[in-house]
Amino acid sequence: MNSIRCLYLFAFAVCVSVFCPVSGASSRYADEDGSRLWLRGENACGADVSFGGKMTPAIETAITELRDGWHDVESVRLELRKGFGKEAFRIRSGKGGIVITASGDTGLLYGAYHLLRMQNTGADMSDIDVLEEPVFGLRILDHWDNPDGSIERGYAGHSLWRWDELPAVLSPRYREYARANASVGINGTVLNNVNASPSVLAKENLIKAKALADVFRPYGVKVYISVNFASPMVIGGLSTADPLDKGVAGWWKKKADEIYALRSLQVFCACPPVSLLCAIGSPCNRKSLEWHFSRLSVDRHCLPYSIYALRRICRGSNFQRFSLQSDRKRQYLEFRYS
Repeated sequence: MNSIRCLYLFAFAVCVSVFCPVSGASSRYADEDGSRLWLRGENACGADVSFGGKMTPAIETAITELRDGWHDVESVRLELRKGFGKEAFRIRSGKGGIVITASGDTGLLYGAYHLLRMQNTGADMSDIDVLEEPVFGLRILDHWDNPDGSIERGYAGHSLWRWDELPAVLSPRYREYARANASVGINGTVLNNVNASPSVLAKENLIKAKALADVFRPYGVKVYISVNFASPMVIGGLSTADPLDKGVAGWWKKKADEIYALRSLQVFCACPPVSLLCAIGSPCNRKSLEWHFSRLSVDRHCLPYSIYALRRICRGSNFQRFSLQSDRKRQYLEFRYS
């Protein structure tokens, strides 16, 4: 019985060696480490891709991805047109080739990746008519990375960000990270641990974060940083971090101006100091609040504090009331004016 079993195994091994070209496959994927995910296009294909509007970094990225990865003989045309959601897109095929339409450059980028994904997964390409629109406006990866390169609670080994090398050295992995995110619709990343070190707001570190934001921008990925409530004391030298203190409010105002002068970063905090939220403009000025904070996303557990503090800060202003509104799974404080 054992001899017959061994004979069957030997015969199976011979069939595999004859009919399965293992050596060819192994040589083809010898350098494949998985980092490219599904974006495994070979050399540039030189596909016919056109766009007739104003060029942006995201549209340039979409064109490059299609020219490098589109294998079909049909041409691809990118068009900007009103009538779609902010990041929505439509892909249609016809006699003149394939047309990707969106109202914004990020929508065209997502459409390009969607078309390539259809091709690479063997989808039916004979009569394409696809309309996609994200359900959630914010699709963010939240890193728990610390300034020393460690990751909170030991998640995922060492940090991808080399803070000691930035901004002078930009690892090619940063671009691959942004590309991978954009290819599946991720549009934001929080660089640091939510238990934030106050040092993240130091100017030299903001410049480093900006360097990452500059790499990510052509892929529609925004950069966010978590901030520490005690930052005015730790790096500002103040005696308190009380958001109702005028000196603290002034410090956050200057820091917010510094951040937005970089034109690259968003500030995130699970339960933010109200003075920081109001720092972009006068917190009691209807125009500035209507522009920046007419709908302010606030965690449920922060609501009592946020409503109390805003009422204290804006005492005697034209605010009438606050109300909690829901939008799918998100919650907002909605401001009403007298």
